[in-house]
Amino acid sequence: MEFLDRFAQEIPHHTLSLPALTTLDIKLQGGNPSPQLITILSSISSAPALDSIAFEYDEWSDMDTSFQDPWVDMDRWLARAAEHTNAQGGLSAIFKRWPKGQSVSEGFLRDFRRAGGQVKIDVQR
Repeated sequence: MEFLDRFAQEIPHHTLSLPALTTLDIKLQGGNPSPQLITILSSISSAPALDSIAFEYDEWSDMDTSFQDPWVDMDRWLARAAEHTNAQGGLSAIFKRWPKGQSVSEGFLRDFRRAGGQVKIDVQR
């Protein structure tokens, strides 16, 4: 499986096969995935056991919730990962420390959801 990405095409990299990877925790510094993060994730050629990816950010409520640009690239990568997982129940994207009472837009990670992925939130306590 190949993960093509506009950033990954610009920066040479080796592909990684991670057959035993089941979870991935990502702490975002600015609320959006960086181009470097997208490049690294795009280098994963295979992760068939992957069942959850958690994104953590301390100030979700302070960011633009339209989730533009970098999230579009992340959506494409997540959709490809969701299509190729063998995990029972499919792949979940979990947003940690999400503000209590705030929902995630139905349009967010649209391709990922179409590929069978599930968006979940872990509310801030």
